[in-house]
Amino acid sequence: MSFYLFCRTAASFNNEIHPPHQHAEEEYLYIVEGSGIWTLNGVETPAKTGDVLYVSPWDLHGIFNTGDVSMKFFITRASSKGVNVEKP
Repeated sequence: MSFYLFCRTAASFNNEIHPPHQHAEEEYLYIVEGSGIWTLNGVETPAKTGDVLYVSPWDLHGIFNTGDVSMKFFITRASSKGVNVEKP
């Protein structure tokens, strides 16, 4: 199994910092600072500091910064080596 760790920030209000996308890896997103709208398979949910968001493989997901401060978050992705996760 492979793990990836990313860190991203958005510097401005009303900024789509993690546009809706899909991938074969599982993903966890932890919001360190800020607030926004989390989109998962077309459903929008408020997200704020301290929230942990989970994405299954191939789920369409993204986050939009609605706060008045920079949004800071960490992303981890897990991928099983040699296991093909087919798109539904």
